[in-house]
Amino acid sequence: MPHSKLRAATTPIATPGSRYYTVKGSRKIPQRERTASFKAELQRQLKHIKNLYEADKKHRATTKVAYDQSKDQMLAKLEGLDLTELALEGTDFAVQVKERSHWVYSAETTRLKHELEAAQKYEQEIGTAHNDPTSYLSPITRR
Repeated sequence: MPHSKLRAATTPIATPGSRYYTVKGSRKIPQRERTASFKAELQRQLKHIKNLYEADKKHRATTKVAYDQSKDQMLAKLEGLDLTELALEGTDFAVQVKERSHWVYSAETTRLKHELEAAQKYEQEIGTAHNDPTSYLSPITRR
């Protein structure tokens, strides 16, 4: 018991302005520690993105071929039956036959298109055109 009284008497008192007094959240972190923890957090987040990217890439590679084949087979059957929509009973899933436009232009229009592309490239080279870039995140693989 006397030992605890002695400890209480020698324990510094934390008062505002003393070196033992800290307001919660006001601890100053040295720049080196802040930078290291920030870099570690960025690395953790980047690793998470990499893992998701690789899982998505693997998933797409393994299912895309079978998915495309199944869609083509179903499209042929629906067109053969002259149906435009088919719903899976007991669910909210359905497929619908749609058309995507694919325009084929005359030789004159195609020539004009190529002339326009050449004129655009020329303006880029001489500096008349200006670039207004949009930022996005793209994964890269370094070997």
